[in-house]
Amino acid sequence: MEKTTNDKSEVKEEKGSFFSNLFKSRPNLEYELYKKKKTIGRTLPNNVEFEVPYTTDVMNHLFDITKIFSHSIFEYATLFVFFIQVFLFFCTNVSGTFFMYTSIIWRLLYNGGIGYLLKIQSDRYGVVKFMKKHIFNHVKGKEHQDEEKFIVRLIRQQFNRKMSDDYDFDKVPVEYNCWILFRCIEDFILVNDLTSYCCFSFRYLIIPEHLAVTDILRYVGAFLLISFNIWVKQDAHRVVKDFAWYWGDFFFLVDSNLTFDGVFEIVPHPMYSVGYIGYYGSALMTKSYLVLFISLLIHASQLAFLVFVENPHIQKVYGSSNPQRPSGIELEKLRKYFNKDAIGFFRLDIYKSSDILSLVICIITVVYTFAIDKSSKMPIIMCWIWRLSSSLGVGIILYFQSNFNSWNKHYIKNGQSIREAFQQWKNIYNFLTCITFVSFIAYAIRNYTLPDQWTYGTVLLRHTVGFLLIILHIYTATEMYEVLGDYGWFYGDFFIKELISSERLAYTGIYRFLNNPEKFMGQAAFYGIALITNSWPLAFCTLAGHIFILILLEFVEKPHMNRIYGNGLVRKKSGAESGIMKEVSKFMSRDARIKNIYDTVQRDIKELGLKRVVSNKSLKRAVNKWANSLNDPDTVSPTTDEEDSDGIVLVASSRSNNNNNPNLKRRGSFSNSATKFLEKTKEVVDDTTEKVLQQFTKSIDSNNPNKQSESPDSLPINEFYQVDVSNVSKLDKVEHKNHNELEGKIFELGSPIRIQWSAPKSSITPFDWIGIYRVTQNKKRSVTTKSCKGRWLYNLTGKGKNDDESNDEDKKESWTDEEREEFLKNSKFITSIKKNEKGEEIVNGEVIFENDLIPWELGSYEVRYHYKDGYNVLSVSQPFEIIANYYEIKKGLTEEENIKDIANYLLPIVKNCLYMKENETLGLDEDFIATKGWPNRVGTGGVATDAEKQKNSFSKRLFYSIKMIFGIEFSKKLIDYYSTVQSLATQINRAQVVLSPEY
Repeated sequence: MEKTTNDKSEVKEEKGSFFSNLFKSRPNLEYELYKKKKTIGRTLPNNVEFEVPYTTDVMNHLFDITKIFSHSIFEYATLFVFFIQVFLFFCTNVSGTFFMYTSIIWRLLYNGGIGYLLKIQSDRYGVVKFMKKHIFNHVKGKEHQDEEKFIVRLIRQQFNRKMSDDYDFDKVPVEYNCWILFRCIEDFILVNDLTSYCCFSFRYLIIPEHLAVTDILRYVGAFLLISFNIWVKQDAHRVVKDFAWYWGDFFFLVDSNLTFDGVFEIVPHPMYSVGYIGYYGSALMTKSYLVLFISLLIHASQLAFLVFVENPHIQKVYGSSNPQRPSGIELEKLRKYFNKDAIGFFRLDIYKSSDILSLVICIITVVYTFAIDKSSKMPIIMCWIWRLSSSLGVGIILYFQSNFNSWNKHYIKNGQSIREAFQQWKNIYNFLTCITFVSFIAYAIRNYTLPDQWTYGTVLLRHTVGFLLIILHIYTATEMYEVLGDYGWFYGDFFIKELISSERLAYTGIYRFLNNPEKFMGQAAFYGIALITNSWPLAFCTLAGHIFILILLEFVEKPHMNRIYGNGLVRKKSGAESGIMKEVSKFMSRDARIKNIYDTVQRDIKELGLKRVVSNKSLKRAVNKWANSLNDPDTVSPTTDEEDSDGIVLVASSRSNNNNNPNLKRRGSFSNSATKFLEKTKEVVDDTTEKVLQQFTKSIDSNNPNKQSESPDSLPINEFYQVDVSNVSKLDKVEHKNHNELEGKIFELGSPIRIQWSAPKSSITPFDWIGIYRVTQNKKRSVTTKSCKGRWLYNLTGKGKNDDESNDEDKKESWTDEEREEFLKNSKFITSIKKNEKGEEIVNGEVIFENDLIPWELGSYEVRYHYKDGYNVLSVSQPFEIIANYYEIKKGLTEEENIKDIANYLLPIVKNCLYMKENETLGLDEDFIATKGWPNRVGTGGVATDAEKQKNSFSKRLFYSIKMIFGIEFSKKLIDYYSTVQSLATQINRAQVVLSPEY
């Protein structure tokens, strides 16, 4: 009996110890670690150092059952109001309207009251000054605390109850005590604000008796949103701690570096943005528009708090995260290209012709949209045209500018500067932006009708989501412009090479989280308008424009950015994507730790002789497959595929020839089959043309009775006919034995060509003629089917199409031997008449092709000897090349020296194009247009005269030569503005500078 009694007493004692331990405080490991770390704070603005005491968050402190009897009066007041609201919700029939009003009141106290306190504290340290003046100036210390005012003693007492052991009311500065008091007020408001909203939203929750699939999906979605909201708040508190959670930097600063990882890498301002996504989960759960609109109102007030209170203070204390304003030379360069340009309809200047034109066209578009009959399809057609122009059109322009520098080259070609080219691009881009929005909105308003019943179906929801998308678009565009500025907004790195700098590649603001905000949110307003108007044509128009924007960003902008800034500087993954991957990696690393533990257990089980449940091999395979699906290079096994390069395409320089890259050519069965079919068709057409021509040239040409051809049977034996080419200046030069086959087969552009021919004396006629053709121009060597474009001469008379002199003796059909001897004797183009080894007399001669008779284009050519004014070919020369020696820019020269060097190099080219002899002189500053007597038609019109036609031909030759030699393309119309060698050299130098890769 005694033993039983003792046992009962022991049990009772154990029970008593259990209940006594329930409210007993437990050791706080986090507090012990914090004390060892010692965080140092500095007051604002006096910069007084102090050791920051330990604090806990409100939820852990307020609802910690071990501290239920040690709370301060502030915690008890918070709990009192909290339980009143809970009591009213569960034990009374108070309507949801009551809780709606209380929720609005608490939100006003939060964003209005707390926002006001923080604002005056940030601007003029108003809270600290007020507390010093009315409360903390009366603090007399521990020894004389009985002499202090009641309010001071009360605050001292409550703070000592609230804070941990390392807190001393008299040792910490006034700024810290002000922050603790501010925290108490904030906790009181925040806890009851959340409680009031929860009571309000759940009051409108009605669970149907029979759950449909949509109801289940709605509840699951709401649960996920609320759960995500809770995780966001917890992760944000983990990152910023109590100091930033309670806006401690409004009162003092701490010497610690915060690592903004987790949710802060995924979205901007998570506590203000996705930190309120649970409110929309509540609206989804209750299926109440009232809850949705109250949630939107609360969220909007919180965002206003961020914009007007927190962001200004952050910029004041920590500085702006956006790129700094450039200074010095950089600022002068920017002012050269940017000067208050219009951004949409902002900064429009009625004194600028481009802005006036944009405004007028937009007004005309609006008037036309509303004036035309509603059955007309023209307004939606205009929407499509402008939408595609601002997406597909802009993408095409940027693609060719990025790869070929086509936009800048066009303006340089016409004698204008890069500055003018970029200014015109800015005007066009801004006009397309304005007219796209105007035509879209005008059509939407024209076809919009106010709904009769707002609560019918999805009408109210469509309008709500539509307006939210419009607001999102405005926010995105504003944030993008804040980071990009005018330079990035107008794609300056596509056009202005001298401003390209790696310092401009800054991932700040919204770009910290998204590489391309425009990809996802830049088209939100168009979707919102289409949703509000419930218009499918606008929806399809928006979708098409969005697709082309995605193509622009992926296949034009991304390769361009990688090429000019380098793959190492261009971020492959956005901040949000990296943040998500890091969070996933945490779970993966945790899984790896679990796997290691599991392997250890499996090994121990194996040692005990038990059967393994899961093999390590299968487990490794499963983990590896999971890692591959997440594309994490740290966990992918060596046997997996290579990591994706994020679609980066290296594009060659604009001066390179991309046609040589086989990877850039389109492949496919259809492409190859079509090419083969066209080639086969061309062969058939050429063969048919040759046969028809041979039959046709047997008779006299009705258009030109002088030209006729013999039948193939009546042609002379062509083995005695020969034709060859040589360079005029190198005719008597002793050729090197290794170059004797090529020395005379290469001609510089514009140089004369000496053609040497030989023909049997017995069959030669005055009508035999020689022409120059491209090697690939004629299909057959036996007959000519293509025009030589006037590049031909009679080999005995040296006359061509421009020679009007004619002699009836030359037109004779047959010749006696005496007449033939006399004609050959009088010919100036015969060099010799000799017998060959077979005893046949061979006439040797030569003619010189120059000026208009030579090809003024680079390529491979051949000379064809034609018989008797016809098209039958008796001999074809070996191919010869016409080339241009590319001018190499000399480094280390000043601008004047470079221009002088270009002018000296250009002078013989100009003389050659003017058909001037070597002994004729031309000064660098001499106006060759006036020297030739050609008219200068600057700003005039009218029919071109013969002199002007000569000038145009010269201009074409000259600027083609400049393009081939200097790599600069000019318009032939520039000859009226730059008609001296010196001025041309200046323009060439300027173009080479702005088009060079180093510019």
